[in-house]
Amino acid sequence: MRKKRFQWLIIALMLCGCMTVGISTRTTKAKAQLVYGTNGTITRAEWVHDLVTTFDMTMSEGLKPDNYYTDISTNQYYNDILTAMYFGVIDLEAGENFNPNVSVTREFAAHTLSYCIGYQLEKNPTYTMEDVADLQYPADDQIAVNKGWISLSDGKFSPNDNITLSEITVMLTDAAKVLEESKIDESHQNQYTFENGVKEISENGSFEFSGDNEITLYDTSVNIKTNDVFAVYSNGIAYTYKAVNVETKENCLVITTEDVMYEDAVKYVDAEGIIDADLNDFVPAEGVSTEVEYASEQSRSQRISGSKKIGKVNISKSFGSGSVNCSISNIKIDYKINNSGYRFAVTGKIDTKCSFSGKKDLTLTLGYINVAGVGKVQLQMIYSAKGSATVGFTTNAITGVEKKKGQAVRHLDNYTSPTWNFSAKAELKTACNLNFSVDIPMVANGRVYGETGIKSTPDVEVYTDGMTPRICMDLPAYLYAEAGCSLNVFGESLVNETIPIYTASNSPIRICYHIEDGKCVKACSRPGSSSRVGKRGYYTSPDLTSGSGTYGGECFVAPYEEVKIFEYTVDGDGNATITKYSGNVSALTIPDDVDGYPVVAIGANAFSGNGYLQSVVIPDGVNSIGEGAFLACSKLSQVALSPKLKVLGGYAFGDCDSLTSITIPKSLEKTTQAYYLQYIYNYQWGVFIACDNLKNITFEEGTTKIANGLFANNDSIEKVVIPDTVTSIEWNAFYKCSKLKDISFSDGLVSIGDDAFSYDKLIEKVEIPNTVTSIGSGAFLGCGNLSDVKLSKRLKELGGYAFGDCDSLTSITIPKSLEKTTQAYYSQYIYNYQWGVFIACDNLKNINFEEGTTKITNGLFANNDSIEKVVIPDTVTSIEWNTFYKCSKLKQIDIPDSVTYIGTYGFAGCVSLEQIKLPKNIASIEEGTFRDCTSLGTIQLPDELQIIRLNTFTNCKNLKSVEVPSNVTKIEENAFSNCENLSNITFPEGLTSIGNKAFNLCVNLEKISFPDSLQGVGEYAFAECEKLSDIAFGAGITMIPNYCFYKDSAITTVILPQQMTTIGKYAFGNCVKLKEITIKRKVNKIDSTAFSYPSKMKIYGVKNTYAENFAKENDIVFEAINKPATAIKLSKTECVIPKGEKLLITASIEPMDSSDELIWSSENEEIAKVLDGVITPINVGTTYVQAQAGNIVQKCKVTVYQPVTGVSLNFSSKEMQIGSTLQLIASVYPDNAEIREVIWKSDAEEIATVGEDGVVKALACGTANITVKTLDGGFERTCKITVLEVVTPTPKPQPTVNPTSTPKPSPTPEPQKPQQPQNANSDGNNSTSNNSGNASGIRGVPTIKIEKIVRKGKGKVKVTWKKTAGVVGYQVQYSLNKKMKAAKKKNCKTVGVTIKKLKKKKTYYIRVRAYKMNGKKKVYGKWSKVKKVKIKK
Repeated sequence: MRKKRFQWLIIALMLCGCMTVGISTRTTKAKAQLVYGTNGTITRAEWVHDLVTTFDMTMSEGLKPDNYYTDISTNQYYNDILTAMYFGVIDLEAGENFNPNVSVTREFAAHTLSYCIGYQLEKNPTYTMEDVADLQYPADDQIAVNKGWISLSDGKFSPNDNITLSEITVMLTDAAKVLEESKIDESHQNQYTFENGVKEISENGSFEFSGDNEITLYDTSVNIKTNDVFAVYSNGIAYTYKAVNVETKENCLVITTEDVMYEDAVKYVDAEGIIDADLNDFVPAEGVSTEVEYASEQSRSQRISGSKKIGKVNISKSFGSGSVNCSISNIKIDYKINNSGYRFAVTGKIDTKCSFSGKKDLTLTLGYINVAGVGKVQLQMIYSAKGSATVGFTTNAITGVEKKKGQAVRHLDNYTSPTWNFSAKAELKTACNLNFSVDIPMVANGRVYGETGIKSTPDVEVYTDGMTPRICMDLPAYLYAEAGCSLNVFGESLVNETIPIYTASNSPIRICYHIEDGKCVKACSRPGSSSRVGKRGYYTSPDLTSGSGTYGGECFVAPYEEVKIFEYTVDGDGNATITKYSGNVSALTIPDDVDGYPVVAIGANAFSGNGYLQSVVIPDGVNSIGEGAFLACSKLSQVALSPKLKVLGGYAFGDCDSLTSITIPKSLEKTTQAYYLQYIYNYQWGVFIACDNLKNITFEEGTTKIANGLFANNDSIEKVVIPDTVTSIEWNAFYKCSKLKDISFSDGLVSIGDDAFSYDKLIEKVEIPNTVTSIGSGAFLGCGNLSDVKLSKRLKELGGYAFGDCDSLTSITIPKSLEKTTQAYYSQYIYNYQWGVFIACDNLKNINFEEGTTKITNGLFANNDSIEKVVIPDTVTSIEWNTFYKCSKLKQIDIPDSVTYIGTYGFAGCVSLEQIKLPKNIASIEEGTFRDCTSLGTIQLPDELQIIRLNTFTNCKNLKSVEVPSNVTKIEENAFSNCENLSNITFPEGLTSIGNKAFNLCVNLEKISFPDSLQGVGEYAFAECEKLSDIAFGAGITMIPNYCFYKDSAITTVILPQQMTTIGKYAFGNCVKLKEITIKRKVNKIDSTAFSYPSKMKIYGVKNTYAENFAKENDIVFEAINKPATAIKLSKTECVIPKGEKLLITASIEPMDSSDELIWSSENEEIAKVLDGVITPINVGTTYVQAQAGNIVQKCKVTVYQPVTGVSLNFSSKEMQIGSTLQLIASVYPDNAEIREVIWKSDAEEIATVGEDGVVKALACGTANITVKTLDGGFERTCKITVLEVVTPTPKPQPTVNPTSTPKPSPTPEPQKPQQPQNANSDGNNSTSNNSGNASGIRGVPTIKIEKIVRKGKGKVKVTWKKTAGVVGYQVQYSLNKKMKAAKKKNCKTVGVTIKKLKKKKTYYIRVRAYKMNGKKKVYGKWSKVKKVKIKK
């Protein structure tokens, strides 16, 4: 325990919501004479005087006498006693008697002198004193014994015995000697005597340390050879080396060295000196800014550069919600090395100021200075705080150690006064750490360090007795210091734990402010009390004047009954939620628990409207803050959130106008809305809504998500920097941040949520990083000034309205990675229930697609009113649904032939589109593709088209003519409905169906001709075609459905085909001009409503058929026909049918009104049967079916064959070697299948290829799937091929032949066909083998186990494993694929390898194996288990 040091302070107090102390000092003390006492003894006052004089302790001018110590106020050594107290030499409580005239005891003398010199015993010392248990300072007493200051009496130290005059003389003489020997003579001539054979390069010899273990020697007058021991000088210190290798390069020697210790190379050394650290060499840490002030009279500031003498380096760094400004000057290294001991120290002036808020423990490295050949000086700042503070201090720092052989370590101290100031609403610690790394390998290496700074802990009490003040707070602060070292000098290890120098009990500066109801006062106004600082030990009140001190002893605030300032609820687990706070302090640290219950949450409105709070620290256990918790706390300027916070309520910090900065913890998961508060803010919401001065947003290191609605409706934030660790910005995170101009996104960002930045109207530029895969609906909706957008090249999903209403946006480039867009139904009411990514972007005209784009996603440009022209790249194969839906100004679009698919409603509502040519490879036009394209006049349909889907051309009112391609088999419902100008359409042979209302309301259509292939027409298919007058039915149609030709007022004559059986309801309803209809034999059903005007009609038909009966029943004129058939035309004259399937062929008879019956038959019903043209295969073979009408016969040759029903392979998976081949055999089923041809294919031809004969050839390591597909039926099977490296099998060793026995003759071996080794691994040029056997005496190679993988910096890792006996080397493989596809290799002969140029944010898989050599061939062992590592930077 150190003695307390005490200093009176002159303080200028400023109250501005916090407490600020300022102290300035000037040294005035003069040197005095020593007093050795009288009559053989020395008093305590005289002894302190001698110590102050010996160690030249200087006290600051203006420090007032302290009359607390009444027994020293008249003593002649009064000032010396106060000075000793200031520097901690003696320890007194306020009001305690010093007893200046009492004789000095042995222990008092030993303790105080040991403290002044700075001696420190080693850890776990051995005590030689029998009465050690009775000693208060046993370590200091043992030092006194070891140094010979005091002798033991009968083995005892006798601590209370008075010190003798001879002991006084020994102690003070030794102290003076220590100080004298500790002085550094800058003009000292260093002396070295080297061992025989050591070659000495003169101090004038020119050389440089050109690399690790390498010296470039320019002085070639000394001939250095390999294995020579030599010495060079740097800064007056000799460095001794052994020359391991010597090369001559450009008239100089480049020497590879190893260190030689002094004990092996130096007989005698006497060296000391002071080295000025060149501030030109200051290297700032990352993120640290520096400026210099030159030592010349006319100083100027600039970046460190040039060779001018620098007097001071000013250092600054911002970190989160804080900053530090520091200056360093006069940095010196002093050293002393001789045969009896050593000294290493660093001194310098440090002037620092820092401010911060929050809850953090932080060590900031500001930079370092390399001192050539000696070591490195490093400067750090240390922080630990809960709250907010501004701290500054100036000190002439010294840190170092001194040791003589056989003696205790001496820690160097500084007996000059520091200056300091602080302003705090916090529990805090802040300090400067100065450390010196010694690096003279042949003498010493290690580190000495010192740390000095300020600590403060507020204390609050609340009273309920109705008296004022109601709340009292003490804010104490003190200067602290500590030191330590870890050295190896001359082979001796010296490791000290951190040694406290100034603590709360002995600090030279300890003050305490007393705060009553938020105001700072001189003393507590509570009756019977002046302050509670007595609880903490003695602190000085900053406003005390001489004669007014009453502190000390039991003087502290009386224990009034405390008020219950926190109301709370307790859940079933015993956790508390604070529901109300009734206090009025300005700086509040919410307790970790209340009444023993851990605080885990702050409830809704708990602190709302509090006008006192300026600083709040949320305890670590809090995971939830409720809605409006701190709403309208108008003075709240500093908030430290819990590091475990998960939920933040809406309006939690709303209307906190004094809040300027906030740090968001990485634990935050979500925010919640407070609907009951929305009416106050016009139904807007957000955690920090109406915080008019909140501008500085910081996210805790490691943050991965920015929670939903976090900064919604904030009107003050102007700039946001998203950390690299953030992967997700949730919905509404920055919604309606009206002043937000600048966003810097992180490289690790993956998703941006719905409305994340919507209505941030000042944003002009957005660059989405290439890591982003998803942008939510409305993400940038309403950003009216946004004119420059760069999308991620990995973007997969874009939400509806993502860039809606961005009126300044004129161009956009769509990445090829985009897969889909999504709708945002909740926003549709704003845009009359329309949607689209770029809706209402009134100036967006320039659309580009990234090179290589294959798909244009759904709804991408839907409802855009500005795009006029689009050029689709020739790499695009698919245009998805709604892509250009209702692009009302789109006039021209060029679609390349690469497009094979256009999705539903792809161009629907493009009312300005006049013409379009569809790609030739389109097989299907999907639903509504061109619906409501009212200006579309011409369209060229592709030859490959097979289906025209429902609503495809609905309401294309300007479409005049359509030629349906020959491959179309189906026209679906409403396909051409309401194409009112369509006058001509051609149906191809092969068309099988026309859907309901397909041509409804085509009022200008005049003529249609159905192909024989047409088998069905839907209801209303041609209804209300007012000009349709000419209908030619094909032979395949059997029914006219309901309303098919309803209201076709121009039809006059209809001839139905032979196969017709049914006429539905109103099939010809309201056909006002229909007069004649020919009905054939097979018609057996006609609805009574089929014809609206029977009295005006005539039916032609065959006598005694259903037609005649229908005519009679409906009073329709009937006329029998008798026309023989003259010709029959079949749709097929030859066909091949697989067994198990059916085929329809049609027959048309000429003339169309022939009365002959059509009869179908088969020549061999064991092969195939036929009914009404439907052929049913029975067995494999050939026959004929025929159609006969009267005497006319037409035949069709029918061949029935056995189809393929399946296929199999001889292997489902197989491992191969590079260069080997494998025969795959496909078995087609059944055995009698007619068409047995198959097609072979590899999905990775760079790995393995396959020929038409099924032979697989392995090309490279990896996996390939070989697929066989039957030509008939398309049946498939796959074999998985895994290609491995080539490994040469190791032959078994031959048995030893007994020389005395007669060997049996070996039979002549038969020639063997060479075989490819199985499961082999490849290593490039040489053949290799696995560990399955031995070769020429080579034993099996053991399997390696990876010990660890360590990240070594940017894009580098080091892989290590244990050394394996008997192997030659190792091979390492690494890959981005966990199955080690496309792996890269590195060979080495050490037990570790560094892999470089790895990609950031990627996960690598690594394995290793050993190998031996068999001649020129490598024999490999098995691979180790695969380990993975993620590259972070």
